[in-house]
Amino acid sequence: MKILLIGEYSGVHSNLKKLLIKNGHTVHLIHDGDSYKKFDGNDFSVFYNRITLKNKFLNKFISIVYLILDIIGVKGIFQCIRFRKEIAKLQGFDIVQIINTKPFGQFGSWANYYLLRVIFRNNNKIYLCALGDDFTWVKSCLAKKPPYSMFDNLKIRNIKDFIYSLNYIYGGGAKFVDNFVMKNIEGVIPGLYDYYFAYKVMGRECSEIIPIAYELEINKNIHKVEYPIRIFHGWQSGKELRKGNFIFDNAIKRLLEKYPELIRYDVVRNIPYKEYIELFNHADIIIDQCFSLDRGMNALLGMAHGKVVFSGCDPLAQAYYANGIEKCLINAEPDENKIFQQLEELILDKEKITEIQYYAKKYAEEFHSFSYVYMQYSRIWGLDKEVKI
Repeated sequence: MKILLIGEYSGVHSNLKKLLIKNGHTVHLIHDGDSYKKFDGNDFSVFYNRITLKNKFLNKFISIVYLILDIIGVKGIFQCIRFRKEIAKLQGFDIVQIINTKPFGQFGSWANYYLLRVIFRNNNKIYLCALGDDFTWVKSCLAKKPPYSMFDNLKIRNIKDFIYSLNYIYGGGAKFVDNFVMKNIEGVIPGLYDYYFAYKVMGRECSEIIPIAYELEINKNIHKVEYPIRIFHGWQSGKELRKGNFIFDNAIKRLLEKYPELIRYDVVRNIPYKEYIELFNHADIIIDQCFSLDRGMNALLGMAHGKVVFSGCDPLAQAYYANGIEKCLINAEPDENKIFQQLEELILDKEKITEIQYYAKKYAEEFHSFSYVYMQYSRIWGLDKEVKI
């Protein structure tokens, strides 16, 4: 089959492209690199040319202009015309999948509508993969539907930190584009429990979750746990309120004061994906996030490499999966004292760390392998049933 993937979220479509090609399909991938992460594998990039000047004052002014253009939905409305010829060639695909209803994240809602309208007109079977700042997910969080979310941190004084996410539902044209997409797709495929929960609780139809695929190193051994226990914290600057980095950081610093000889604490910020993977290889514990119900790509990366991961594994998600996921990582909630206690128990029990690492790697091999994920897409997309990987 001929398949088109549009948009990116932490390498989800990059990995999906790999597994589909391995099964004999022709795949085209379009994305903007997903911010600083700079994922490879796209056939061409739909990117926004941003003006940068040496004068700090003028740069600040330009940033404000860009923000206003994005809020009213017209950012990139003229720039997207640059890609009209390439976009017009994207026709005759058997399957098209986009990540959230605004897959071209660097552009405003109306530019997304312009590009999507051309793609939808030239192709028939289109699916929405619910990940990232999905319209329905943001709306459910603001309505306080999940037990907790990053929007619990939203205050008047920090609203600027949430403008990007709020723009997905309140920005000019955002609701129009969401309605346009929802009316023209075959179905919604959630990538994590957070999105499955959001669609169900907001009364919108969706399929069962298709797990994120990861190209596993099956024969890679888990390194022996020795003191000092190495804690790796990938800190995304600007996303502290989304990930809860400050909550983890406070808990770990308290732990360092109590057990300075038993812990090594490594913090890295905003580096390309390939470099990130290289740096975390020697860690025992990976810090991900504490405002989510499920684990994303960063947590999966840690599990696949046999690490103890602190991430979303809410009881609601445990009940949905019902496959022993609770043994494979630590459910991190936005509670500093609870995180401190969870970390302390692990630091004082190396055998427990080893046990969780074993189950984590085993779980990733079983439920996130290319073969398993391919079979899930085969069921929903109607692909051939024979798995070649």
